[in-house]
Formats: sequence, structure tokens, C-alpha cells
Amino acid sequence: NMSLEPEMWDALEEIGQFENRSVDALIELVQAGKPTGANLASAVRVFILNYYSLSSVAALRAPAPSHRH
Repeated sequence: NMSLEPEMWDALEEIGQFENRSVDALIELVQAGKPTGANLASAVRVFILNYYSLSSVAALRAPAPSHRH
């Protein structure tokens, strides 16, 4: 059982919807990739931060939509 803030659970739900994965599947992914001995809740928070940071960078680098008529 992992203790996270409600906002973190909401973020996991949202990421799961974007990635078509369950929250449990995301947590398993984080667990598999975290360093040995690292706290799972902390690793999940970092995962969420990285996910949204990378999403923001991708959005900034995306070409602007053309407005041709």
C-alpha cells in the first residue's frame, strides 16, 4: 500500500487514460524501473513530474497548426 496525495493519484489516473494503461500497470512500470532501495512513492512522484515535463517540452516543440483556408 502506497501513500500519495490525492493530486498524485489524479495525475496517475490521467496519465493512464493518455497511455491506455491502468494505474496499477503504471505503478508496476515505475516499480520495475526504480533504483533498488528507492522509495516507491517518491519514484511515482518523479515519474509523474517527468511525464508532464516531457509532455510540455513536446508541446512546445510541435509545429504550429497551419491556418490555411
